[in-house]
Amino acid sequence: MNQPRCGFAASAFVQLVLSALVAASLWLSLGASLARAQHDPARAASARALFQEGVQLAERGRWADAEDRFRRALSLRASAVLTYNLASALVEQNELVEASELLRRVQSDERAPADLRQAADALQRKASAGIGRAVISVHGQQPDDRIQLDGHELLPAQLGVEIPIDPGGHQLRVERGGRTVDMKAFEVQAGQRRAVTLSAVELVPTSEQLAGDPSSAGGSSALLPQPAEPAARDSSLFASPWFWAGAAVVVALGTTLAVVAATSGKAEQPAPFHGNVPPGSLAIQVQQP
Repeated sequence: MNQPRCGFAASAFVQLVLSALVAASLWLSLGASLARAQHDPARAASARALFQEGVQLAERGRWADAEDRFRRALSLRASAVLTYNLASALVEQNELVEASELLRRVQSDERAPADLRQAADALQRKASAGIGRAVISVHGQQPDDRIQLDGHELLPAQLGVEIPIDPGGHQLRVERGGRTVDMKAFEVQAGQRRAVTLSAVELVPTSEQLAGDPSSAGGSSALLPQPAEPAARDSSLFASPWFWAGAAVVVALGTTLAVVAATSGKAEQPAPFHGNVPPGSLAIQVQQP
């Protein structure tokens, strides 16, 4: 009865050993790959050249270009010296929040030289003194709204509490459905604390406003003059006064011609008179006495 139990325990122990060996093998392989990438001669040479170029640019005060070279070099080779120089270039450009995080990395690196860590401590005190604090609040925020600070999206955990912010000008915006609901530009001085509030509440018109009710608050349609209704027109020809005026002129003119013809000594028949009454003409024949 005990033999199966011993066999099961031995089998479990063998599986545990094999799992440990596989994990150790993977860890050693990963470490070897990282070591090869770290000590790749081509990468090391490129990192060194970029570092030297960055130092030359920093000496000429071209801090943005120096930052670019230090970043490139650091992406090729991890180094406390490169990290410190990148932080120095950021401090010169008032990008103190990122610089402070890089300096913390140098301060906690036990492999870094003591004098480098002391320099990082001094630069850290300078950067920390200049970092501002901002409390960003958004009224009327919807679940899908995006809050952006200088083009970087803020997470919900960063809203309503103090967050570190670089001194200088900043832009805050609320985006909803691909459009900006509210936007505000603000300035932060070195070491300053301030609150910034945005409003994401959109005014939705009430049913009375949509219907144009004059008593509704803010109903702009009530202030606009309403166009007068045009008078109803009778399209009938015989209802027009001009028709009857024209008819009266025709009758009067015909009567006049008849009198003139009756008193005239001419024997010929007068030509018929063509009037303007539909269907097109009105012939008047005058008989001789």
